[in-house]
Amino acid sequence: MSNSFNISDKPEIAANLVQILSNASALATIQITGLPDIATAILSVKNDTGPVRNDVTSIHDVLLPDIKGDTGPVRNDVTAIHDTMLPSVKTDTGAIRNDVTDIKSDAAAIRLKTDELPQNVRGVLTKGRVLTDSGTFEDVVNVTGHGKLHQVSFNPLNLADTAEVKITIDGTVLTIDHTGDAAQQMICFYCDSALDAVIFLGKQVHAITDPNRYINLDFAVSLLIQVRRSAGTTDNVRCAAIYSLDTF
Repeated sequence: MSNSFNISDKPEIAANLVQILSNASALATIQITGLPDIATAILSVKNDTGPVRNDVTSIHDVLLPDIKGDTGPVRNDVTAIHDTMLPSVKTDTGAIRNDVTDIKSDAAAIRLKTDELPQNVRGVLTKGRVLTDSGTFEDVVNVTGHGKLHQVSFNPLNLADTAEVKITIDGTVLTIDHTGDAAQQMICFYCDSALDAVIFLGKQVHAITDPNRYINLDFAVSLLIQVRRSAGTTDNVRCAAIYSLDTF
């Protein structure tokens, strides 16, 4: 191989040499100044991680056990909620569902009755009648519920007999007796300035369909009408009553 070196390359060689020397100087500067500075910085960082390590140690050794201890009551509360409160809530909701079912049933029954309104709101007129010579009270009407007592009449068949009628409305007892008149007697109620409520007897001079001769007393719980021949002969006494039960 022939030598290709040319004297004209000498300036480039000289320039490269200068560059190499410059790089060597820079490397020496890095080695003498930069690397110690980097070493110092690394050591500083290493020293700074000491407090960090202390903090991590404190978190691990102190704070986490404290947190773990604090969750104990929380676990107890959660256990109480799960084991005690939720079953109670479940029981209560069961009772509520039963109540709702009962309410729905009642509402359905009310709808069935209100669908029939206004027919038979007061119900139909019902009559009770007794003919007896007994000295013991016998039932003419004995019903429970709420409604109205419209009319009561009675009479002894013998002029010498005494007929006695006892009317019990919601536990309040009213007793009437009459002797010596075989005509049918009507029982009426009225108020005057002296008494709040007075019961009197009068001979029937109007048909029983006359509304002025009706009583129309409300009863809320029960109605009991009884009659007996309390004195006199053994002839019969009789009693009749007309009432109606509310159907709404």
